[in-house]
This record gives sequence, C-alpha cells and structure tokens, in this order.
Amino acid sequence: MIPPRNPTRRTARSFTLMELLMVIAIMALLLSIGAVSFLNINKGANIRAARDTVKSDLKLAQQSAIVNRQRVGFFVVTAVYNTNNPYVTKNMENRAYFLYAVDTPGVAKQENFLSSIQVLPAGTMFDDLSTLPTGTFNGYPTGGALFEARRVLFDAAGTIFFSDSQNAPSDHLFKVSIREATVTAG
Repeated sequence: MIPPRNPTRRTARSFTLMELLMVIAIMALLLSIGAVSFLNINKGANIRAARDTVKSDLKLAQQSAIVNRQRVGFFVVTAVYNTNNPYVTKNMENRAYFLYAVDTPGVAKQENFLSSIQVLPAGTMFDDLSTLPTGTFNGYPTGGALFEARRVLFDAAGTIFFSDSQNAPSDHLFKVSIREATVTAG
C-alpha cells in the first residue's frame, strides 16, 4: 500500500480565488436570466388557463340556456356585488365570475346559480380598458352600475346578447379581454 502524500504548495491543484468568483458570477447571471424566463412562461400559462376556463364556462352557459329553454347570464363580480354578497371577498373584484339562470333581469339569487363563483388564476383579471374594440366584453361597468356592460346573456335559442339589450353582435361572437393583474399600493 502506498501511503497518501501530503500535498505541498508545489503539487497542490486548486482553483484561484479569481477563478471561483468568475464561476459564481457566471452562474448568477445564468440563474437570473432563467428566472425571468420562467416567470414569463408562468404568466402566459395563467392567462391561457383563464382564457380556456372562461371559454368553456361560456359554452356551458350557452348549452344550459338551450337545454333548459331559459336565459342564462355570465356575470363578472364587481365592487358593488362584493359589498352586497357574503359569499364574495374583496380580492375577487374583476377576477371572479359566475353563471346563473335569469328569472328577473339584473337580479342575482343564490338559488339560481348554475356554477360556483369561479376565480381567474393568480395574476390575471378581466381587462378594464375603456378603449377596447366594440364587441369586447369589457371589465369595468360605466357609471358604477352593478351589471352594466358586464353581463352576457344567452337566450333559450343560445343566441348571445349583451346586458338586457337585444343587440347581439352581428357575427354572434364576442371577445373576452383578460390581462395580467397589477397591484397598486394604497
């Protein structure tokens, strides 16, 4: 058996301090770039998930209207609704929606709900831009009314209408605008 050699200054192999610092700096740079890319991928996934969920629930509302021969509404939770409903918390404003059968236009009753209150994925909300193209399902109601410009209805034939007007889009299609949520202090 050969006895282990004690390394001397001349025979010892190691990295210098400068080499170690360079490697650490390069690793930190790569990790920061990777973290930003990962966060952007996650944001896009949340918006796609929100889009797909809302799209499928709108199809459910339309099918329910046709099958049950009744009007079905798709409503976005607003600040006014939050203050009047014990089932809704403040953080659901412009991030939550529900479907229910419409007996009396504009009157929501808990027993008429066709779905539970659905909340969009974290980091997403219904868009609040007033400059959206015509036919876009806009986020905030004008004048602070509870459901104004916030409601989509399907009649018993499955035709789509906005609010209680009988003005369906010419192509019977509409767009729901969902965007990345931002947080403001105050």
